[in-house]
Amino acid sequence: MPKNLIHFLVKMPNSTFEDLESQKKYVNTRDERKLTPLHISVLHSMEENTKQLLKLKAKPELRSTKHSNGTALHMACCRSEAISLILLDHISEYKNREEVVNMKNCNDTTALHYACACDHVKVVDKLISMKADVNAVEGEVYISGNMSGETPLHKACMNLRVDVVKRLLECPELDKSVKNGNSRTPYEELEYYRNTLNEIKKFRNGRYYDRSIQLCDDIMKMLNMP
Repeated sequence: MPKNLIHFLVKMPNSTFEDLESQKKYVNTRDERKLTPLHISVLHSMEENTKQLLKLKAKPELRSTKHSNGTALHMACCRSEAISLILLDHISEYKNREEVVNMKNCNDTTALHYACACDHVKVVDKLISMKADVNAVEGEVYISGNMSGETPLHKACMNLRVDVVKRLLECPELDKSVKNGNSRTPYEELEYYRNTLNEIKKFRNGRYYDRSIQLCDDIMKMLNMP
């Protein structure tokens, strides 16, 4: 049994507001895994429980000492578009909302990095409207030992997220020239990936890679537009 009952209740889809309210004093406490009830609710994709926890003044800006030292928003942005929007609607009422949406985990990854990689277009749009830094540089370390140095645009390009790239390109402050840990801009990284796919096609079923190559071409055209 978890340290406090609320950490167990938030995982249950049939938990009521009354159930959670009875444990209100523990709403921002951590369990043995150093997770708050809100972290757990997000990790289990519990939309209603997440809403109820926010009503009980759960703090989405609290970090977990697990999961790359991220916040509930980091966790949501790489899992659920719906829960991400619930959290952002709540955070939008904060006076320091810009600071909260730009919080980085231990890899210097922001919520926007995750949302761009996972193709959560509505979340990307909301984050940008709340002044998320579109040029934030990630510091995750590659197996090679190099820092990734990737921006949200790198993430969107390398995951072939056409609609996300389109939205990022609408931001006048976007810098397309930032180079990552491989000393490549988003365009150059995408070009390298496209060339790699073409090489693989020579030895494997080519049709399998055609769609990805076409997406690369489409995004590269978008990046080349003035």
